Amino acid sequence: MGYAVALINNERIGVIGVTDPYLEKLVNIGKLTVQPTDPADLEKLAKIIQEGIDKLKSEGINKIVLLARINGHDTNGDPLIIVSVDGDCIHLGRLVVSFDSDGHIQLESVDRNVSGAYASTQNVVRKSGGFTNPGVVEIRNVIKSIIEKHYGYIPGYSNAYLDGRRFKIRTEETNLGNLISDSMLWYAGQPTGENVQTALLNSGGIRTDIGISKYLENSSRPVLQPSYAYKESKILDGGITDGHICATLTYDNGFVIFTVTASELKDLLESGVADSAFGATAGRFPQVAGISFSFDTDKNPRSEFGDGERIQTLEILSRNVGVQDTLVKDGNLIGDTERKFRLVT
Repeated sequence: MGYAVALINNERIGVIGVTDPYLEKLVNIGKLTVQPTDPADLEKLAKIIQEGIDKLKSEGINKIVLLARINGHDTNGDPLIIVSVDGDCIHLGRLVVSFDSDGHIQLESVDRNVSGAYASTQNVVRKSGGFTNPGVVEIRNVIKSIIEKHYGYIPGYSNAYLDGRRFKIRTEETNLGNLISDSMLWYAGQPTGENVQTALLNSGGIRTDIGISKYLENSSRPVLQPSYAYKESKILDGGITDGHICATLTYDNGFVIFTVTASELKDLLESGVADSAFGATAGRFPQVAGISFSFDTDKNPRSEFGDGERIQTLEILSRNVGVQDTLVKDGNLIGDTERKFRLVT
């Protein structure tokens, strides 16, 4: 946990940064350590954050912003505002708020016609009074030069928009999820010719779409178009570059192939849909290849207290014969629950 102090209009503002307590379970963090060691121990996490808050307060700072991927509340009952917008710079978040002399938020000062999320078009940024920060531009230019090299290599083309939008990829099957998981399944069998039957990828590992998703002025629906690439000064419609792939599969995780039983495969999928619900975008939602399954969110989800009951059908598919094996029908496992399958993830 780190913190900094920003001077804005002669007012000192404390800023505390907190990473996701489950970071170690989401990505390979190398030699980094995350505190608390038990990510579910919210009480200990709150104490760690409070240490930073107390330090800032001891310096006479009474306005503090917490930057985190977690929600929270003020145990003293003071007003608290939680602000969140979509990632990838798609939206510009704006909050205009007043404080009293003790640093307490004055909720009545928040005007919903002023504060909120805005599409990050040039026109909106200009109207909001945004300005260029030279230091940020300098850093951006260095990073941009590296990124542009990745976008100069074109390994393939697509005539379709490949949907990796968060509210899609984390709730249902999409063409991008299919492309990635199908590619995993194909590649898994290449080194040895082994018959790997299924691939599973959590949607949280797919970080963005491949294509153009943009909002036009005065429109609430995005325009979806295939990606494009540049070769010298020529625009190549449908071009998919190394940069697109790196942006989509940011974590660069390797593949693991192992054996699962019919019962274990169902349990993996139960875990994948355990958090599925209307409006939820859980990163554990599975994109798959080599199998077909259906689930019912009205059924009991898998939890630490018991097995899930959401998977209603589960079939192993074969490119040549279609359905090769039925594992689950009407929510029940069928046949030998210990029969084995090879899975890549």
